Amino acid sequence: PLPPPISVRSAPSPLRPLRYELRRAAGVGTGFITAATVLLVSAVTAVVLARVGHTPQPRLLAAWPRELPLPPAALGAGLLGALAFGDEFRHPALAADRGTVPRRLGLLTAKLVVSAATAIVLAALTVGCDAEVLHLFYGPELSRVPADWPALSAGWLGLCVGCAWSGVLAAGIFRSTTAGLAAVVAVPVLVVPLV
Repeated sequence: PLPPPISVRSAPSPLRPLRYELRRAAGVGTGFITAATVLLVSAVTAVVLARVGHTPQPRLLAAWPRELPLPPAALGAGLLGALAFGDEFRHPALAADRGTVPRRLGLLTAKLVVSAATAIVLAALTVGCDAEVLHLFYGPELSRVPADWPALSAGWLGLCVGCAWSGVLAAGIFRSTTAGLAAVVAVPVLVVPLV
């Protein structure tokens, strides 16, 4: 008699960590609540800053008061980045089902890619919502696009993506969402006085 046929298992796809991270990010309601809160706080802040006056147009569209180290969109992106690894450590019972996925470099890369995409979408939505709210309350003069918008957009997207990545990396290193968010806030607070 012949032995049973050997079953061949296919190697895991390199997109598996990315699919896992996309499912995790879309399956947790915290991300959607955080994004909605960021958009609401940003719109209210932009209206208040416009009412007070003396705020440059780029800071007005980003809803970034001079008194704060980061605008609401960057803080939200940092929080979403910190939650990306925080979920891995908050629910350790699920780690056994995932095997070694949380320890792989592929998962870190997937978390960085998804958090960067989320930060870019959040940054674009924030500027768009702030511009519309400013147009609604104060007319077209406060919602016009600045002349040097390409450089400002690159800096704005870089800030939001950098905050998201620092949240992911700090939460992964310290194994805590709170520590990841603290690192996001601490970097500008420590660096700005030195510059």
